[in-house]
Amino acid sequence: MAVNAGKARRLRRLMDETGRTVILPLDIVMPVGLFQGAEDTGKLIDMGCAAGVDAVILRWGEAKRYAERVAPGTGLIVRISGSTGLRDEAPTEVLLNGVDASVMIGGDAVCIDVSMGGEHEPESLRELAGVCERAERLGVAVIAEVHVPPPGDSAATGQAQALAWAARTAQEIGADLVKVTHPGSAADVALICELTQIPVVTAGGDRQDPHSVLRAVHEAIRGGAAGVAIGRNVIGHEPPGEMQAAIIDLVRGRGSLEEISQRLLRPAGI
Repeated sequence: MAVNAGKARRLRRLMDETGRTVILPLDIVMPVGLFQGAEDTGKLIDMGCAAGVDAVILRWGEAKRYAERVAPGTGLIVRISGSTGLRDEAPTEVLLNGVDASVMIGGDAVCIDVSMGGEHEPESLRELAGVCERAERLGVAVIAEVHVPPPGDSAATGQAQALAWAARTAQEIGADLVKVTHPGSAADVALICELTQIPVVTAGGDRQDPHSVLRAVHEAIRGGAAGVAIGRNVIGHEPPGEMQAAIIDLVRGRGSLEEISQRLLRPAGI
């Protein structure tokens, strides 16, 4: 089925001419709390746009406040679901803002959390279906960020298989892109991409050392992912622009993992 004209134009803004994408998620204070480097969203938007990211993710309130800071050629993805990490039990992401409100402030896409494999799956899938239907009418892209439970010792389905199942489910419901936790290897990423015909983007997750971050990016692209969405490991790096540039170079194929790692980790002045 052909993509409608409005959605096609918005999807082109989220990716480069080769179909690759580097996304800067600036929606992470709400779930993880404030941390060093994340204080000023405006400066981070400026950094990402200057480095050349394809898109930024902002929650609706921040997207509204900083609409003029997002460069015209940079995609705006509005996160419309979430929860805080203030509760003792595992957080439950809920739908917060709407597709219409995201379009009103210039959103090219909306990003929605989708929980599968647990008690909240039925509600989560219904929310995704409703968002996909409304977004189709308005010509807006939908990114489904899928979450699956960690595999238990006796689980018949491993993490990569569960993520592949969840990604394919999001595709069948109507998502245009899917964002997954990095499953651990290029082979695991390849499994997800093999079963999913929409672009797959891997997330950065918890803070790691810079070389491990770049290796994960390398493995994601080698496994067939369309790109990456890395927030904490960019924002927490000093300076963040250097890490963002290194990630962009890796995704764009502008050097080997070793070359880009050495350049990033080279002491200042050398």
